[in-house]
Amino acid sequence: MILNDPEGMRILVIGGTRFLGRVFVQQALQKGFEITLFHRGVSGSELFPQVDRILGDRRTDLYLLDGRIFDAVVDFCGYDPQEVLLSARELSAQVEAYVFISTISVYEDFSSPVLQESSELQKYPKEPRFRSYGNLKAQCERVLDLELGPDRVLHLRPTIVVGEFDPTNRFEKWLRLIRDEEDFLIPSRQDQPVQWIDVHDLANFTISCLESQQKGVFNVCGPSTKISLESFGSQIAQTLGASPFYSFNALFESELPFCCPPSMEGIFRVDSSLALSKGLTLSPLKDSIGRTSQWMDEK
Repeated sequence: MILNDPEGMRILVIGGTRFLGRVFVQQALQKGFEITLFHRGVSGSELFPQVDRILGDRRTDLYLLDGRIFDAVVDFCGYDPQEVLLSARELSAQVEAYVFISTISVYEDFSSPVLQESSELQKYPKEPRFRSYGNLKAQCERVLDLELGPDRVLHLRPTIVVGEFDPTNRFEKWLRLIRDEEDFLIPSRQDQPVQWIDVHDLANFTISCLESQQKGVFNVCGPSTKISLESFGSQIAQTLGASPFYSFNALFESELPFCCPPSMEGIFRVDSSLALSKGLTLSPLKDSIGRTSQWMDEK
């Protein structure tokens, strides 16, 4: 059973040493959670020396967790449905709840006016060559619900996660362009909507859901009010004390992060009102910029 005292919760973290998982573990330790890290040791092996750490590959070494009981597992690196299925089966008798970090990329139709938790998910192609990040994550969700039952699983679907330690450098690229480049072209429309979630806010919400024993599905994104790509860039420039030397080109010709063609705008029209009603809090953009900029200067 879940412990009555949230501060004593025993959490198994799969991954947890790179980006979101790293921030989650930092915050969970501050809350008094008992953390066990299960990861391969490829990155972050020097982090969190005070926690119980088990080095292993989830495809072959989950037996190393035999006999251990946890209140919940938080899976930060589930991408392959077969690996997630194996994890669910191996841990079924050892955990009360399974928290899966998914993605809004699971949705089928990004031309939709708004994406809600009930929106249709991508199908899982039989042919491996047609499989993608989105439909693989969608299948991971289905596997967990079928194996454990939806009353034991929480799916969190974030949009683009921003903040320090981000290995994708998507937010960092915007900060560097605006701070360091004299001129650059944005291959999108200036009124294109933009959404994101700060890594600290997502970690905080994950912890809040564990404490309140939430199950089901939540879209997790901000801001709480609509923002355009032009305003996004302008706020970055203002916060960094830079001049926004950029112009827009309506043709979608590159992979500049946060830019998308009109047919994909639904990826930035995601409804996260359910998460907000359950306690999701959102950092001001300037705070995300400040933390990320400081990390960029220090790394």
